Amino acid sequence: MRFTFVPPAELRDPELGNANDSAEGETRGPDGSTSVDWSDDDWREAHDVNVRSAFLACQELAPRMAERGGGELILTAALDGIQPVPAPAHFAASQAALLGMTRALAKELGPAGVRINL
Repeated sequence: MRFTFVPPAELRDPELGNANDSAEGETRGPDGSTSVDWSDDDWREAHDVNVRSAFLACQELAPRMAERGGGELILTAALDGIQPVPAPAHFAASQAALLGMTRALAKELGPAGVRINL
């Protein structure tokens, strides 16, 4: 089932016209859909796969590393969250979230000797 975005009445502005008229380099999914066509489940899945899974791994491994005096966690991500490349919004947002999470965890875990990099 496809989700179609219809903005609430208070967000509609007749002076803005069609938002697609001003879109440049828009990204479409394999089925031709754009970001506004994706459901909450699509958004959630991207974040579960790309951010939550990394967080759960760090949550599991970091305390063990700290108990042993330190260690290294290396996470991987795509450039889509930090570079202006055409990417689906939900994917780019999850990559940016992964970068932010990595930086925050590095500050938090560093004093325990656990290094984390992306």
